[in-house]
Amino acid sequence: MSKTLQAMQGKEPGCWGHDEVSALVAELSSGSCDNDTKNDIVKTIGDLAANDAHREYLFSEKSLLPALLALLAPEAGVKAQALAARAAGNLSYDHEESARAAVSLGIHTALIGALSSALDQYPDATDASLEGLGLILRNCSGALANFASAGLEVQEQLLAHGALDQLQRVLQCGASHAVALIMASRGVSNLADGGTISRRLLLLLLFSFFFFWFFFFFFFFAFFFAFFLLLLFLSALLSPHTRLSQGIITL
Repeated sequence: MSKTLQAMQGKEPGCWGHDEVSALVAELSSGSCDNDTKNDIVKTIGDLAANDAHREYLFSEKSLLPALLALLAPEAGVKAQALAARAAGNLSYDHEESARAAVSLGIHTALIGALSSALDQYPDATDASLEGLGLILRNCSGALANFASAGLEVQEQLLAHGALDQLQRVLQCGASHAVALIMASRGVSNLADGGTISRRLLLLLLFSFFFFWFFFFFFFFAFFFAFFLLLLFLSALLSPHTRLSQGIITL
């Protein structure tokens, strides 16, 4: 177990000071922890990052973001990826400086990659893996949503690396994780608020609009045309001037 976590065991996050936060980040960055200890540390960092004061402490630790980036790699495992995404998201909540630093380091591409991989696996996931994949969908979508609120430059980077496409996939995949859907819709909304995808969204909406109405009118007229042909057929069938009708009347 982490020495810092052991020393702070049972204490509320509000009791943590800058020294304890620094010690925790140093343990994570040292590379000497086993996977379970790393996960415990990253979970605690995610909890601490939800607090404004601790967020500033954590942001000042320059080794933290590279450590989180390493844990977002596929070989780190689903649990580590989900926890690292949560920590990165909480660090960037209402903190543009942290979001910009994360994007400049490439954390956004790791989040998008993790999200894409989870989405590829999601339809065929077993019950055992479904929860972990759901957490990745939720936490990566939430982190990207926070990044998307950090200004035009960050939004352009997110769009250039396919964030919008992956967030839309989350919305379309029918994920059972309701919070993941909320986070994804928030991410799309935050991207749209900045105006960087307004034209793209407009084109998408126009395409969807014409696509819907084209098929609506196509099937509408096809139905009535088929109905009209059916009426003509029945009219001809029941007409007393046809041989068939005469035969039926004779019998």
